[in-house]
Amino acid sequence: MFKRPCCLLAIAILLIQLVLVGWFQISRDLKPSYLEQNYLENENVIIKGNVYDVDKRTSYSVYYLKDIQVYRKSTWVKINRERVLVNVKDSDSIMVGNIIQAAGKIYFFQENRNPGNFNQKFYYQKQHIHAQIWSTQIQINNQKTDLLKENLFEIRESIKNMLLHSLGKDAGNSMVAILLGDKKDLDQTIKQLYQKGGIGHILAISGLHMSFIGIGMYQVLRKIGLGFSASGIIGIFFLLLYTMMIGIGVSSLRAIIMYIIRMGAEILGRDYDLLTSLSIATVVIVLWQPLYLFDAGFLFSFGAVLAMILINSLFEQTSCIPKIFCPGIAIQVMLLPMTMYFYFEIPTWSVLTNIIVIPCMSILIGVGIVGILFLFIFYPIGNLILQFCKAILWGYEKLCMFMIDVPFGRIVTGKPSIWIMLTYYIILLISYFIWKYWDIQAEKQKYKSKSRKDLIETEKKESQRICLKSRYFAIRSVVCIIALCGIVCLSYHKKGNLEITMLDVGQGDGIFIRTPNGTNCLIDGGSTDVSQVGLYRLIPFLESKGVGCLDYIFISHGDEDHINGVKEMLESQKLNIKIKALVLPVKEVWDDKLKDLSKTAEENHTKVIIMSAGQQFVEYKKNMSFTLTCIGPVKNYSGENGNAASMVLDLKFDEFDMLFTGDLEGEGETQLIESGSLRKYDILKIAHHGSKNSTPEKFLEITSPSVVLISAGVRNRYGHPHQETLERLNKEKRTIYNTQHQGAIHIKTNGKNLRINVLQKVGISDII
Repeated sequence: MFKRPCCLLAIAILLIQLVLVGWFQISRDLKPSYLEQNYLENENVIIKGNVYDVDKRTSYSVYYLKDIQVYRKSTWVKINRERVLVNVKDSDSIMVGNIIQAAGKIYFFQENRNPGNFNQKFYYQKQHIHAQIWSTQIQINNQKTDLLKENLFEIRESIKNMLLHSLGKDAGNSMVAILLGDKKDLDQTIKQLYQKGGIGHILAISGLHMSFIGIGMYQVLRKIGLGFSASGIIGIFFLLLYTMMIGIGVSSLRAIIMYIIRMGAEILGRDYDLLTSLSIATVVIVLWQPLYLFDAGFLFSFGAVLAMILINSLFEQTSCIPKIFCPGIAIQVMLLPMTMYFYFEIPTWSVLTNIIVIPCMSILIGVGIVGILFLFIFYPIGNLILQFCKAILWGYEKLCMFMIDVPFGRIVTGKPSIWIMLTYYIILLISYFIWKYWDIQAEKQKYKSKSRKDLIETEKKESQRICLKSRYFAIRSVVCIIALCGIVCLSYHKKGNLEITMLDVGQGDGIFIRTPNGTNCLIDGGSTDVSQVGLYRLIPFLESKGVGCLDYIFISHGDEDHINGVKEMLESQKLNIKIKALVLPVKEVWDDKLKDLSKTAEENHTKVIIMSAGQQFVEYKKNMSFTLTCIGPVKNYSGENGNAASMVLDLKFDEFDMLFTGDLEGEGETQLIESGSLRKYDILKIAHHGSKNSTPEKFLEITSPSVVLISAGVRNRYGHPHQETLERLNKEKRTIYNTQHQGAIHIKTNGKNLRINVLQKVGISDII
């Protein structure tokens, strides 16, 4: 490595950019954009720009604009470098290269609202995109078209439509993702299945795709008689067109740079060095966009290639590992901390899965390309060929399901800290350099041998020594893996403290509790303004906290904003989080939605428990006890079902007390006050998202909380929390936390001391 100047340059640039961007936050795209500085969310704006890409959705189209100008204060203001998305209905006349003018409301991308959630803002910042506009009026100012990009777009859409027509929705969208990199219409269950099975990488355009297409084209041209130069140049040109058609992603960009270097070496008759090629690609991408240093696609793509260069050769020299397993193990060793960091789990048997999947990928891509070509030439033959792809995809799904069902098929580890990851890589790096030092010393000893007999004996001993050293390296790697998994798992299952997190689920409720003994509970989980809240907010958070199984889910009542995420989780337990028990209020207050939820739980092998007023869940920790008591709806409750009949939970842990109220209001609130069950609490979860009809003066007088928590959606249509409620809360100068403004709210206590953290403005250290 140290004899390669490009490698040293790449390392230096990476370190400099890590310090500048990661530590000092020096990056133009991380600074507030012109639009963010001059416009408010949901404000009307008039904007024009050049269409450089188009994304057709089911009910609308998305146009990517560059060279932006904004109409502000009676003049057009040009904005350098920034880009925007314009969402439009019924606009098939707009083409790539057109200059369009759009009027509508401006929206800015959200940071992650809970730990473990997707950071939409950072995703678009990497592409220099800082806002989106939902346009009500649009016009084409200049119909000049970028013919090359427009034709490539039309080809892409034609291929997509033919694949869907030939293979059907599920298999068709899978092939669209594999061949065109378009995953927006891919079934979420299939996407999750591939990810949990450890083969999610096949759905991204990677070096495997680019190498197969580029090298395949080169070899075909060579076989028909073209020279090195002509074959290489045509191959590069074809690959560039393919990259333009599918969109430039970090993995495809890395692959095409390395392919160009390889073809250049072939044409010039020079040796091709994989590590030097990787270093050049790293320098080009990081200088182009430093934020890619913190991008999962960049880290996985470069990490996999680096594993094949450095680690795979060491494993292949040991006799204790069959060579067929070496590449997969090498990649697993290199990418393990990143897999845990970005996905919070380990697909344990992915090495075995990929032994079958990766060789079949070449067949899948090759047959898919041939099938598409025949679809254009003679549809019946192309359709017949593509059925073989459908069979392979069916096999992939069955294989993933089998591997997940195998004992320890997936282990939810949680998200490791940066320091744990750095320690892992430092140990791995030290082990590698020790091996290389031994190797160099052995080479020197070898050349000191004088006679042929001594040389043969030296080589024999050296062969044995290399095998032994490789075994030591393999053992160290396994020890590192076990230690990493153990440390991360233990860090999330450390007992002794009580942890409570009020999640930002939008307009709804979702509260996670980890008891001092490590029992995992969830109180409600739903939203009316976040689509698939279970998949996108609840599950990622829970897995990032190392939760592979929920012991209890308590449901306050049957409104959608409290249960729809829970229903998603119940139905997806096979691929996601297991749920042992669903705790519901007494049957007398059940509505149709609670009945349906109970049925869903039973169908998915989750136990249903009824909890009535006075019943308790109790755990003991040393000299302290944790108690969760149901105090509402009161016994012989006589009010209406729904909000008023919410299950109310009283939590006590040593000197700490908290009350969970669901959407309690009206008659239910009155009867609870009269029952005498209420007492003084440190923290009160405000009922019904801060509605003016809940939490009256009398209720606050009895409970006398120092801190109140409100769960409400950003700019929700109900206006929660209402001003009347806020005025009541502010009378006693209580500390108010609101997910609307602060995202997830995390509480940690040992029973005496209390610490509350909110998800502040996200920095780079929180992004990766």
